[in-house]
Amino acid sequence: MIGGRVLDASALVAFTAQRSVYAAALVWTAVEESIVLVVPSTAIATAWADLEDKNHPVLEVLGDVDTEPLP
Repeated sequence: MIGGRVLDASALVAFTAQRSVYAAALVWTAVEESIVLVVPSTAIATAWADLEDKNHPVLEVLGDVDTEPLP
């Protein structure tokens, strides 16, 4: 069994634009505790379109993290 969380576009926007302390807490807790975060490519694309250009580098960093495609 694999545990973890799935981030949708609204969670990505909330974290990236610093609109929600809850989204930030989820992401940073996952990083600190090695919890799996699944980020669908469609969520990244939607968040990219919804965010201002100044927030795009955060999404780029999330895209550069070691990833493994799901089977």
